[in-house]
Amino acid sequence: MRTCCNSNCKMKDQTFLKAVDDESVDVLSTSIPVVEPSDWVVQADALIAKQMTELTRQEREKVYHDLHGISEEIEETPPLIKGTLEELDRELKALPDKDAYEMAKSMNPKYVEDPKFRLRFLRADLFDAKKAALRLTRHFQAKLELFGKDKLSRDIVQDDLCKEDMNTLYSSFAQILPMRDQAGRVIAMTVPHPKNRAFSCENKLRRTFYAHMVMTEDEETQKKGVVFVFFVAGLSSKEPFDREYGWKLGRVMNALPTRLEGIHVCSDSMFVSTVVSIAKFSLNLFNRLRVRTHYGSREDCFRNLKAFGITAKYDQLFESDGTFKTLWYKEVLEKRRTLERQNLQVDHVGVPSRNDVIFGRGRGLYNHAGNIRLGKLIDNMMGKYDCVSNKDKKAITEMIVNAIKKYSGRFLKDDETGWVEVDDVVARSKVSHLFRSKRRSRTKSFEGPFAHDTDNEIRFGSLANSPKLLARPLGRSEDESVPKRQRTAWTNL
Repeated sequence: MRTCCNSNCKMKDQTFLKAVDDESVDVLSTSIPVVEPSDWVVQADALIAKQMTELTRQEREKVYHDLHGISEEIEETPPLIKGTLEELDRELKALPDKDAYEMAKSMNPKYVEDPKFRLRFLRADLFDAKKAALRLTRHFQAKLELFGKDKLSRDIVQDDLCKEDMNTLYSSFAQILPMRDQAGRVIAMTVPHPKNRAFSCENKLRRTFYAHMVMTEDEETQKKGVVFVFFVAGLSSKEPFDREYGWKLGRVMNALPTRLEGIHVCSDSMFVSTVVSIAKFSLNLFNRLRVRTHYGSREDCFRNLKAFGITAKYDQLFESDGTFKTLWYKEVLEKRRTLERQNLQVDHVGVPSRNDVIFGRGRGLYNHAGNIRLGKLIDNMMGKYDCVSNKDKKAITEMIVNAIKKYSGRFLKDDETGWVEVDDVVARSKVSHLFRSKRRSRTKSFEGPFAHDTDNEIRFGSLANSPKLLARPLGRSEDESVPKRQRTAWTNL
């Protein structure tokens, strides 16, 4: 009898593992496996341990490097893009079960076959055409199940969401933070909402689908990936979300062009362990191996996140009473809605990277790492700029613009609907204006389109001893020179 019992358990485990690792196109129609709650954690740990041992040394190192943001980016050459797009087309034709994809293609082939649209899915799977084809077909299957046939062959906009969906979206319990991590990756954070139970599973899934499709419009985000943080440490919620949502969320993530480089769960209680295990099972192998759980106080969790390059501080994201700050993200959503209603086709940047230069006013912009770098470049070239002809002045401004762009920096402005990149002519004009402001001041302060501050000399001192500045990429320690009293709340951004 004992042998029979063990055999039955082994058979049940094999059936369960098959249910969570299948390669079918089904997304939401796949029901959560029937497993005892106490078994979820054990099963999840066993599955991940088994899959980790099956990885090669290089694959295990890849997981570690992704989590810490030190993986090398793929060099996207024209032959690579052209070749993988062609391979993706072949893989799509070979897939047997792709009804939703074929339906969308028959309705709007230009939308479905757009190279930019397809490239988002290739980047999500690191240019593995076979995996990208499966993700793309799942995408249309999930879109069909969540939004219906009439919205299948176009982008989802906020006006497509019902009232309950909009309430879920604007509650901002899940949002994109206004700062990236040290590797330049977008940080998506979710916290339990007081009215979380009032939002249905479908409301939250439609919110997730819409938000991630908007987020991955940014090419920088497509290339670098996203870091996800689920934060429940110090919060009173007994259960952050139900098991059905935990299961289906992972399935929907497998259908979106989002590459999750790291998934961090922060809690001061073990009550989340079951839900986390359910989410692990519903994710694909790539994402499942990148889940990390941090137990401890709020301070402990933020300290642990810092080890993975996430340097945001608790008081930047939460009010003194523990309420999650939502004003910034709500303003982003409002701007996005205005843009959608005007039907403007503008490439907006969701969250500026550390290498970007931001034009505008305010101490928050002044403290931005890309602005600091530009200020140092101008300070370094000021003596030469004053002594040359207008033609050579133009060459210097062009050199500075190119130095910023060499390391993936962009010159951005806020056009009232979001951050947009300005062209080189405008960028050079802005740089010239900064030189003129410097000449007028004749001090070590840096007056420009960023801010006016009496302590600028602390930040933009002479760089006579740094002749290699133009050839050096933006380092991780740029912010370390900022006096603590000058560091402003993220809401100033």
